[in-house]
Amino acid sequence: MGNSLFGRKAVVTVGPAGGNGVRLEGLHMTFKVEKTLGASSNKAKIVIYNLAKTSRSLMTQGNARIIVEAGTGRSTGVVFSGDIVDAKTTISGQDTVTEIDAADGHVAINEVNVEKNYPGGTNYRTIMEDLAGEMISGGAVALGVIEADQAGRTQNGIIVSGPAGKALARIAKEQGLTASVQDGHVVVVDRAAGQSEQGVVLSAATGMSGTPRKTKEGIAVDALIMGAAFNPGRRIRIVSDDLTGNYTIQKVTIDGSVIGGSWTTKIEAA
Repeated sequence: MGNSLFGRKAVVTVGPAGGNGVRLEGLHMTFKVEKTLGASSNKAKIVIYNLAKTSRSLMTQGNARIIVEAGTGRSTGVVFSGDIVDAKTTISGQDTVTEIDAADGHVAINEVNVEKNYPGGTNYRTIMEDLAGEMISGGAVALGVIEADQAGRTQNGIIVSGPAGKALARIAKEQGLTASVQDGHVVVVDRAAGQSEQGVVLSAATGMSGTPRKTKEGIAVDALIMGAAFNPGRRIRIVSDDLTGNYTIQKVTIDGSVIGGSWTTKIEAA
């Protein structure tokens, strides 16, 4: 079973890209995840205490991936999925401390290169779908959503050369959209409108912590850690005595410690 002190649970799965992972449960761990609607990878730092040597070795294998699931009680879900960029282990007193730096879609965004030539009149949606397909084939990511009905067509032929993820982000921006990788899924949406699927409702009854705050860009609100429901690009309805309205999530910061400390999701929406 996962460690559930004070109702908190966190489970890590580590393994090779495309292969079977090993679940690590019942350990003290902390994690901080930062997610945005942008071309750069979402980042995570995970610290796990007193891992067995065989488990530590999983972190340093080539093309290793990590998934973090967290929540309270039975309400858990994926809060981060990505490629391990660096892992190191040190001794602190009687504890063995393993620190992992990971980036969501790191390989797909930065290391999958393409050489493409699209003729004039090609629908930009087709181009974005093609580039997303290249990322999926070579970067251990999957297709989330590509909502680009308003995309136009190329007037002249275009050549795309270099990292597929960066090319996708550039073309999406030119079409008034934003492309990102969210928990291993390629997502292309309108930054303001967000995904067309029904959004999540956040209130005191569903995990809101404190009071929503107006910001220059929109709204900021805190919640308990409850899985992937609050990924950037998703719609959210805030319900409180002070502020009620519909928004699109722009940034999420997740800060968790299984034994004491923070257990919070900070949401910025517009």
